[in-house]
Amino acid sequence: MSRRSRTSGSVTRSIAVVPELVVVTGPIGSGKSSVTKMLGDRLKEAGRSAAVVDLDDIVAMLHAPLENVGQSWERARDVHGRLVGEWLSSGVDVVIVDGPFYSQSETAALMQCVPTGIAAHRVMLLSTYEMALARVSGDPTRGVSKDPAILRLLYEEFARELPNIDPCEWTFDTAECSVGDVVTTVARVLLEGRRPQSAASAFRNGDGSGVDQLTIGCGLPSPGLKCCIIRSNTDRSS
Repeated sequence: MSRRSRTSGSVTRSIAVVPELVVVTGPIGSGKSSVTKMLGDRLKEAGRSAAVVDLDDIVAMLHAPLENVGQSWERARDVHGRLVGEWLSSGVDVVIVDGPFYSQSETAALMQCVPTGIAAHRVMLLSTYEMALARVSGDPTRGVSKDPAILRLLYEEFARELPNIDPCEWTFDTAECSVGDVVTTVARVLLEGRRPQSAASAFRNGDGSGVDQLTIGCGLPSPGLKCCIIRSNTDRSS
């Protein structure tokens, strides 16, 4: 495979293997950390090297006054983006990123040091407020997000932002499919270099609202993985 070069400051780096970049995003309690960790393990078992870079881990490194929370997140996003770029230039096969990347500025901070020619595989994980609350309530590492009122506000804010978020290759409803289903789908594409075969069918919620349910076969000999797809990158005509 051809070598790619990346210039950072006065240092030019050569990339012997063009790596994959996977960006897993979604609201709190949707399963991002679980998916990224399991995906990293799955790739390792398959003989690939993978770096998992969680934005929350970078934020947790910074100890600053609460009133500076906006500035703290901005700084953490900048450092996180630089770290992602360093891992992509290090020779690993896959870099897996986890965090809330919704706006153009947040995506720009993430992609600021990504070498030319590397495109991100974007994965959106969705969940219901009730499911997320059940998940975070039992997690001792959670902070204010365990407060039901705060979590509800965050989910309402995410719902308003969702229509404007850049389309993703996959959008999974983790209230309907397991972490293992998500990881199997994404890992199969990364390892085999092809898209999963799929067949869509209608699915309706109890209130009559509709979503698309996608049965993802992924070339497996067993019946397809059933995952609830809320939106795909083919939903937008423009």
